[in-house]
Amino acid sequence: MVGVKGVARRLFGTLENMGVNVVLISQASSEHSITFATTMVQAHKAKVAIEEEFHKEIKQVSFLIAFYIVKTVSCT
Repeated sequence: MVGVKGVARRLFGTLENMGVNVVLISQASSEHSITFATTMVQAHKAKVAIEEEFHKEIKQVSFLIAFYIVKTVSCT
């Protein structure tokens, strides 16, 4: 991802087009990763959409995409 233009636009544009609501975004200053959070309900849809959008890069091993599904508990 370092120095590759348009990765964030493609990622978040894909999520927007699929109707996935992103509730948190984090990117390290090294530009080696982008982390985001969405709801458990939308997580699978996001995973499928991202894999489709970046299938060429994944096949060429240009990008490594890791998905972590974490169940959170709300404290009230």
